Order: sequence, then C-alpha cells, then structure tokens
Amino acid sequence: YQETYRVLKPGGQFIGCFYIKGESRVTDLLVGKILARRGWFTPPFESALSLKERLAGWYDVEVFDVKGSIVLFSCKKRDA
Repeated sequence: YQETYRVLKPGGQFIGCFYIKGESRVTDLLVGKILARRGWFTPPFESALSLKERLAGWYDVEVFDVKGSIVLFSCKKRDA
C-alpha cells in the first residue's frame, strides 16, 4: 500500500480487487489451506473493515463494494 501511495500523483486513482477474510468460511478455508500454500494468494489477509480503514487513512475512498469474499475499490490520492 505504501509503494502505491508513493508513486501516485495527487488525484491519481488506486483501483483494486482483493480477497478479504471473514466473509465466507468456505472461501477462507480454501484460500488458507490450498491457495495461499501454492502462492496464489499472499497473507496477511484483511477483513473488509480493516482494509477500508487502511485505505481511508491515505485516500478518498470513492467505491468500496464487497461481493462475497472479494472487495472491489476505487480510491483517489488526496491533493497535497
């Protein structure tokens, strides 16, 4: 997150689609027991709330939409 923030110009967009823990027990088990061990997902994993709070500390969060265990977001870097 810090590197993305560093390289964005003020007003730049940070758009992402991440896995979030705690929304689906089945997905959490699949990611934790199989996909992360294969290197397809990299811990640590955040909850929707912790990710939204982290993003809000650096950006103006314009879109934050949870779809099952995936969060889609669009943020704008604040002007200096």
